[in-house]
Amino acid sequence: MTTQIGADPTYGTVGGFGSPLVVITLVLVSIAIILCVIEAFKYYTLESTPVIPRPIKFCIVGGTGVLVNTGMLYICKEYAGFPLLLSSVVAIGVAMLWNFYWNDTWTFVGVHKSEMHDRLISFLALCSVGVLLNTAILLFLANWGVYYLLANLVGIVAATGWNYVMNKRVTWG
Repeated sequence: MTTQIGADPTYGTVGGFGSPLVVITLVLVSIAIILCVIEAFKYYTLESTPVIPRPIKFCIVGGTGVLVNTGMLYICKEYAGFPLLLSSVVAIGVAMLWNFYWNDTWTFVGVHKSEMHDRLISFLALCSVGVLLNTAILLFLANWGVYYLLANLVGIVAATGWNYVMNKRVTWG
C-alpha cells in the first residue's frame, strides 16, 4: 500500500495547515463569526446602547470557541503528535472552559442565580453530552475519510443546539 506524503489514511488528513480543506474550514468559521457580529449589530441604534440577544451572543462566543477548539486540535495532533481522540478531548476541554468564561461574563451577565463554581459544574456536565456528540461525529466522519478539522466542525455544529438550550435552562436559568 502506498501512502501519500503528509497523509494519514486512518483519519483523512491530507497535507498540512495550508491544505485546501483547512483553508476552506477556517474561511467558513470566519464567515460564521462575521455573520454573527453583523446580526448582532442589527440590534444597535444610535439612541440606545447595543442590545444583543443572548442566542447571538452565544453564537459569537461559540464562534471564538470554535477557533480555540480547532487551533488546539491542530496543535495537539500535528505538533504534539497526540492521537486524534486525545487531541479532540484536550481541544474540547480548553474550548469548554473558554466558552464558560465568556458566556458567564458576557452572554448571561446579570442572570446568575448560583455561585460560579456551581455554574461551572453544571456547564461542564451539560456540555459533556455535547462533547460525546462532537467526538462521535468527529471520529465517525474522520474514519470515513473526511478531513479531521472539517469533521470536527460538523461535530461542533451538532452539539451547539443542545449546549445552548440546556445551559440557558439549567446553568443560567
